[in-house]
Formats: sequence, C-alpha cells, structure tokens
Amino acid sequence: MNVLVSEIVSARALRARTPVETAALVSVAAFAWAYVAIDWLALPRLFFLPLEDRIVWASQTPGPAIGYPGACLTAGLVAGIAAAIASRLGPERPGRRLGLATACSILVAMAYFVWRSWP
Repeated sequence: MNVLVSEIVSARALRARTPVETAALVSVAAFAWAYVAIDWLALPRLFFLPLEDRIVWASQTPGPAIGYPGACLTAGLVAGIAAAIASRLGPERPGRRLGLATACSILVAMAYFVWRSWP
C-alpha cells in the first residue's frame, strides 16, 4: 500500500519514456479537455431519448435525454486522433512535463464538473 501511495505522490507513473507512453498521456489529456469543451461550448453530440427510444445529434439536451455516452464517444474520438498524431511525431521524450500537463488536465476537468454541480 505504501508503495502505491508513494508512486501516486511522486507522479513517477506519469513520466513518458517511450512514444507509446507519450501517446497515451496525450490521449488522456485530450480526452479530458475535449470532454469539458463538449459540455462548456455546448458542442453537438449524440443523445439517447429513452422515452422515444431513439438517438439524435444535438447540441442542447432535447428534453429527458442521456448525453453521457455521446460526449464520451466524441471525446474518445478526439483522444484517438491526438494519440495518433502524438505517436507520429518525433522521438522526443517530454518526460515529466507531459505527465504534469496530463495530471493538470484531469484536475481541470474534475474541477469544472464539480463547479457545474455546485448548488
């Protein structure tokens, strides 16, 4: 247990050593930013309308609808594109800076949705 806590605190797990790790960190950061942008900018996404049993593409919630899967799908597509671009870039190894940027992206996304849910 102490080893896990020290790994999290030191952020050694977020250090990119290979191009695959770099692409993974970039995709996680891109997913976090895209997920926030979809909500904040009210970008179009898929909504499931359970009462009508159909799926629509809209930017605003059309009545009682479920938009979470559509937002995740869109953010996942953005993350996949970002990972593909990052894996094709040069052999640079950003090290801890990319890990810190990824952690900050996750924290910003969490803070945004906590702020939106605040009464």
